Amino acid sequence: MRSRAPGRSARRAPESAASSWTRRTLISGARTWSSLLVSTGDPDRPARACDTATEATVLRAETLWDIGYRTVGRYLTNVAGGTLDKRLKNSELDILLQMGFTVFPIFQEVGNTVSAFSYAKGRAAAQRAFAAAYRIRIPAGTTIYFAVDFDPTGTEITGSVIPYFQGIASVMNQRAGYYRVGVYGTRNVCRQLDDADLAGTSFVAGMSTGYSGNLGFALPRNWAFDQIQERTVGAGSGAIAIDKDVMSGRDPGLSARDPEGANDPFLRMLDLVWMEALSWISTHPGSAPAAELVCQFYRRSAHNNEQFTALMGEVDQAFVNEVLAVLGATDWDPNADATAKIAHPDFPARSISADHLFAALNGYLHRGIPTGGGTPDTADIGGWAGDLISTLNGYQAAVNAGYAGNLGDYAADTLLIDTDALSNRFGLADFVEDCTGFNVANAYALNPAVGLPDHMRQALSAATPRENCFMRFWRSRTHDSSASATALGENTMAGSNGVLFDGIRSLLLLTGSPSVSLSDYSEQDRAALGRTFGDRLLALRG
Repeated sequence: MRSRAPGRSARRAPESAASSWTRRTLISGARTWSSLLVSTGDPDRPARACDTATEATVLRAETLWDIGYRTVGRYLTNVAGGTLDKRLKNSELDILLQMGFTVFPIFQEVGNTVSAFSYAKGRAAAQRAFAAAYRIRIPAGTTIYFAVDFDPTGTEITGSVIPYFQGIASVMNQRAGYYRVGVYGTRNVCRQLDDADLAGTSFVAGMSTGYSGNLGFALPRNWAFDQIQERTVGAGSGAIAIDKDVMSGRDPGLSARDPEGANDPFLRMLDLVWMEALSWISTHPGSAPAAELVCQFYRRSAHNNEQFTALMGEVDQAFVNEVLAVLGATDWDPNADATAKIAHPDFPARSISADHLFAALNGYLHRGIPTGGGTPDTADIGGWAGDLISTLNGYQAAVNAGYAGNLGDYAADTLLIDTDALSNRFGLADFVEDCTGFNVANAYALNPAVGLPDHMRQALSAATPRENCFMRFWRSRTHDSSASATALGENTMAGSNGVLFDGIRSLLLLTGSPSVSLSDYSEQDRAALGRTFGDRLLALRG
């Protein structure tokens, strides 16, 4: 600390109100005049917001908080094929919100040349941004800032950038304006998009002082953030590179996430696939209905051979590729991804799998809900009937491994029981998936105006009072008939049910592991297996 000069008073004379006002006005005016001369204005002026491509760990977030930042802009996705991991993560968003920050999301994967901008590319950008934000529970009404990170000429703005944002608007409008659209760019870009009513708020690229789009243009009237200075703050593990942003207050950023409910990852993924299916059928006439496209996406890995093609149609690989591109994935395994694991209120022991459930659902959507109470239908083979038929393959596998019981014993030991022992091909989890697939298909057929995801939500709801999935299946599939439940099982295994049904049944047995044929087992034994199915269904319905 430096000492005062000898004889100098330690106290300054009180400042008059008028002179205090004059000093503040001059300082403020200088900062305002500065922003007219150079787009950053005074880069050293205070700011409470920043944006960064670096993950905000606890230590880095503490650095930002300690020096006065309260709002942070973060990127929703990474650049495909890039090495920089700039994507906002679930855990990071929790850290920021729990510390008291607000957050504004930014979407930029390319955007630094005019070739990156067109109507079609705007639609693709909106789909990617929406999916990334929705999956991490960013709430409705949040503004996503789409980047125009170069200095477009007036012709490039009108010919490429505006169509790009029209593409973004078309996707957001299809999704009922769930998220708002903002723009990051030069003052000129932001002003023109505001005038075209294509961006609700602007994030101004003020640091790009040499851009023609920042020279001679005032700040857009809808500016929310103005980027003015690049800097690194903190030290060691708390160091973080940021851009300092001035806030107008028009967009405070999100302060909370949507609450996470039961099956939230699965249901949010289902919502996204459903939205993409609706978009797909609007631009691809003649494609399968949206609900079937959704089923194809989920069943494509494990239920996509010639039998399933015959039962429920060919998987539309172009649609699958479109969804994968929106998700930013080169592939997506419904058996491994957490978003395909489902907690079911009627099977609390463990999660059930989406791929098998959607195969059962697809069969009924494609072929219709069967009307014959005790007569099996080809639509059933995609679900419970196919599983029941494959019990013969499981029995033979168990015999080959040393099982000494007969087919009736095997049915008693495995059928609709939660066990993977004895090569069980039709355990309780399988039947929960089958019943749920049927119930959702039936509900959707009765009321298609309610989207497929909402019917799935209802089927998975634990709200009371409710019938379990087995009771709902029994009521609708057998028409409340215990005799029909028994007949369904017997006729599936021992009866003749039409050329297509019988042919696919034989094909399933021949291509199963190990390969068997219907004639390897007596009709009496097969009928007994079917009756066991009926008895177990009646017991499960409660």
